[in-house]
Amino acid sequence: MESKKTDNVDGVSGATVQWEKGKGIPIEINHADPSKQALMDFRDSIINNTQPNSNVHTGKKAAIAVQMGLDAMYNDEIVRWTCLD
Repeated sequence: MESKKTDNVDGVSGATVQWEKGKGIPIEINHADPSKQALMDFRDSIINNTQPNSNVHTGKKAAIAVQMGLDAMYNDEIVRWTCLD
């Protein structure tokens, strides 16, 4: 069995990890450190009296997507999501 290499990944930017060639598709995003950027976006939403980009609703959907990915991986099956809201 092939050994997988692991590394520390920031929870905010996990999808932007620079994968080795052929091991994934990197996502290039031009912003500050991911955790700092999240706090800056939150601050701006308070100043501008707008809904934050990341909130309880987007967090819920992200958590569901992560769990579905884990379920699919561990059970070796395709899972489907029907979004009702």
